[in-house]
Amino acid sequence: MEEKMAYIFGDYLVEFVKDGEKLNGEAVLTGETTPAGKVSCHFYNHNNPEDTSHNKDDSLHIDILRVQAGHDKKGLGTFLIKKVLEYGEKYKVKHITTTPSPTGRISMETLRRFYLKFKYQSGFLPKKIEFVDEDYLMADVLEEASHSKGNDSLDRIVGDTSSNKQNSEGAVNNNATNVNKASKASKVAYLTVVHFLDEQLKSKNDVLQIGASGASVYGIYLARKGHHVTVVEPKKDEADMLQEDTRGIERLTIINQPYAVLYDIEDECKDAVLCFGPMYSTLSLEEKEEIIRESFRICKPGGTVFISFMSNDMMIIENTFNSDYDFMIGPRFDKITLKAVSRKMRILTFDEIESLFRLCDIKYTRRFAAEGVAMLIRDKMEDMNEKQFNRWLNYHYILCQKPELMGCSNHVVYVIDKPKTVDGEDKSDDTDTENQEKSAE
Repeated sequence: MEEKMAYIFGDYLVEFVKDGEKLNGEAVLTGETTPAGKVSCHFYNHNNPEDTSHNKDDSLHIDILRVQAGHDKKGLGTFLIKKVLEYGEKYKVKHITTTPSPTGRISMETLRRFYLKFKYQSGFLPKKIEFVDEDYLMADVLEEASHSKGNDSLDRIVGDTSSNKQNSEGAVNNNATNVNKASKASKVAYLTVVHFLDEQLKSKNDVLQIGASGASVYGIYLARKGHHVTVVEPKKDEADMLQEDTRGIERLTIINQPYAVLYDIEDECKDAVLCFGPMYSTLSLEEKEEIIRESFRICKPGGTVFISFMSNDMMIIENTFNSDYDFMIGPRFDKITLKAVSRKMRILTFDEIESLFRLCDIKYTRRFAAEGVAMLIRDKMEDMNEKQFNRWLNYHYILCQKPELMGCSNHVVYVIDKPKTVDGEDKSDDTDTENQEKSAE
């Protein structure tokens, strides 16, 4: 049976409606018909196989939080959330949950800002709202949130080419000045990847990026630096969001097609290929193998392929020590295979990653741990001042390449330098070949 409740908040009329398993709230400014703000929730039903929002029984899950432009920073979003908390108490649910990356990316920007604000700042909300499936969110999703157009952080770090004629490389390499204090740890992976991209791509290059989810910041960064970037993204909502974020940015082309479109790209036509998503998506191992093969085929001789994986070991470590001490006796840990279990990702062990490269008959040149131990010491890292953070970052660029520390990172990026060939013969000398083989062991 439908239940309606109405409130006054400043000049807004706020109405909540509970209808079965749904709880929705809308705020309308007096004299207007379009909602100024909206929150949508549902009562989690573990018996419904289509409800994949999370796995906490007896909970109320926040699906959407939206505040229209012109109505934000007026406390409207916080008022809506407070009412949700009140209804949680009224209906005696055990958990109020939300996810910073909801399915469908609906109202993503508002939820991102909500997540960053209440995850890292003090207040009553973090004690009452649980951010479920945070472990499944790649660190670069949080990076994209803190770098996104919505809070201007990305523009400050990579340099807005429309208003700032300074070389953005200097801005990135002296990045801590512009790093939001509330998310230093989540910035480490972004800054590390950018560090190695800059190191490898000295001149203007033609770059292919496979997958935009969570990693679109890299394509944006490279395009703003003058590289020509083509992004292949099969999901329409991801492609649409990237299109919106890159409005006005030249040298970036988006192809919203299945990954099979890679077969249509000619051989050896790109200076660099970035694959920062498909390897930890739900694609099968066979599909991942094909994408690695295609990435290598498309890359020019003398070019570079960057492929990012998520570490199964770090997934377990971080979940256990940052989220749930009982993680390893719960449903998201396979006690036989010793692997983290996820509905949204296919997380690989290092043995599985190595086997993919062997199946493809491709040897990687080197690898680096993108964020390293940052997510384990994130609370301590937030206390660092600018100089301390820069000092640590410079050391991390060395530390992240040590093989004994590869497992201590959410993301590990494998770098493949495609050999230059003449008439099918590798121009690299024997020493280079030997070094590559040692690096791959």
